[in-house]
Amino acid sequence: EQSHINNSASRTIQYGGMLMYEACVGAYYPAMSTVKGTIVPEGQRAAIYNVFRLPLNALVLLNLVWNLSYRTSFLVNFGMLLLACGLHARMVWRESNTTTVI
Repeated sequence: EQSHINNSASRTIQYGGMLMYEACVGAYYPAMSTVKGTIVPEGQRAAIYNVFRLPLNALVLLNLVWNLSYRTSFLVNFGMLLLACGLHARMVWRESNTTTVI
């Protein structure tokens, strides 16, 4: 009976975690759509979004073709996220060090 109680508690925690994740995703996508809608010009929106989808689709295709293990796939994703964070930090740093003349 003790294992049944532990299993039930574990499932309750997993369910709560899933509900929290879904709430975060549910808040993220409308917020990002609003931000992107104010930043990206209406006439160029489709072209710009398609340019950003191309690398994503290429990475998904390569992951499927190469049949990477979960570990390798997550390490590659971690490396790409690390690279993106570094490039973003560099961009913010360069932007903060440029002087704007009005």
